[in-house]
Amino acid sequence: MKQLIQTLKESHIIVALGNQAIVIAVAADVCSATPLEAPDADATMIQAVALTQLPDGSMTYAVARSSKQLQIFRDKEMAASYVTPKRVSSMCFALVADDQHSMTVVVVSDLAGDAIAYSVEKGLNDSKDDEKNQETNCRLLLGHTASMLTKVLVHQHYIVTADRDEKIRVSYFPDTYRIHGYLLGHLAFVSSFDVHNNACASAGGDRMIRLWDLVTCKELASISTVSDENANDQSIQPIPTSILWDALGNYVAVIYDDAVYVDFFVWQNESISHATRVECQAQPLGLARRGSSQFLLLIRDPPYLQELQMDSTTDKSHLMVAQTTQSRIRHTLEESIQKLEITDIPQSVLERDNTGNVTIEKHSETRGPTHTKPWENVSRVETAKARNRRFKRRKRGSYSDNDEEEDAEGDVTIEKHD
Repeated sequence: MKQLIQTLKESHIIVALGNQAIVIAVAADVCSATPLEAPDADATMIQAVALTQLPDGSMTYAVARSSKQLQIFRDKEMAASYVTPKRVSSMCFALVADDQHSMTVVVVSDLAGDAIAYSVEKGLNDSKDDEKNQETNCRLLLGHTASMLTKVLVHQHYIVTADRDEKIRVSYFPDTYRIHGYLLGHLAFVSSFDVHNNACASAGGDRMIRLWDLVTCKELASISTVSDENANDQSIQPIPTSILWDALGNYVAVIYDDAVYVDFFVWQNESISHATRVECQAQPLGLARRGSSQFLLLIRDPPYLQELQMDSTTDKSHLMVAQTTQSRIRHTLEESIQKLEITDIPQSVLERDNTGNVTIEKHSETRGPTHTKPWENVSRVETAKARNRRFKRRKRGSYSDNDEEEDAEGDVTIEKHD
């Protein structure tokens, strides 16, 4: 998974295409784009980007690369660098505060299933080559055993993490050793989620959109993203890659891998339903919200950015989404990409192996009939248990004629299922 676009209010946008991160600043009468350039000129592909504003007013940006470099920029100047244990899949900024002081950290999720916090303020004054300082300025928050994290988000006093093992974990922040609960229901990897107040919306490889109560950890509603005519053909069912609430928590927007459209779903009367579909100009790579009613789509081909303006009436089931044709932001980004000569643009945010399979998907596991994996057959399990009981009785010296009959039955059963 990749996180290639993020916004802060209406004034700042960070975008990653290929090996270049670009910051767009939007003011009343001017729109400017600035590339984030590191002194060591690391040209590896970008995995994730994030941005925040520190309490002193300075803008801070984080860029994670496939080389495992985590770069921190303050006001567009390189300020610190870390080396992460594994490649980063997602990240966000968070404020850790107590009665005495507060500090800003960037929380990353990686492909080893760990969520790690890296200090921003301390890192600004430390040498990036000082390994001792790096160990001091980072902390392992939590881990998903033998899994791979797909997203991390700090929301109020929770830290929410999703993984490839169909689950979303809700822990307390910063006391991450305290687990609040799990959101269980997806039948494949969780590709994305978003939180609005106490409502969590998630999407996954099972092609389902699910809504949850973050406090009770109960599922509220669900809907399939698969159309009826494609229900039996897995190969033409696009995988949701990003989901995002609108500012009021009435709608969720969803983009997909290998599909040039964005779907809007409406949440009303304790149920979720499809509201409208908007065609994209190219394959969407990222989704971000700007302001109260605007969505930004990062797309693979020119003009690279698509702006959608929402306009809902009093009846939430009637949603109008208009595309902005004249945009300073889009023009500024496209101009910057041409100037930087960025050509190595990712084809997708999902990684695939040499055979074309999505690497995060568990192709080797099955949940279906036992003939595909006979060791899951219930009768074979019972036979194994009976064999174990007989072995223990032999050791105790209490073997009887009845056990000989059970042996014979067990042998027949074993031969039958081999």
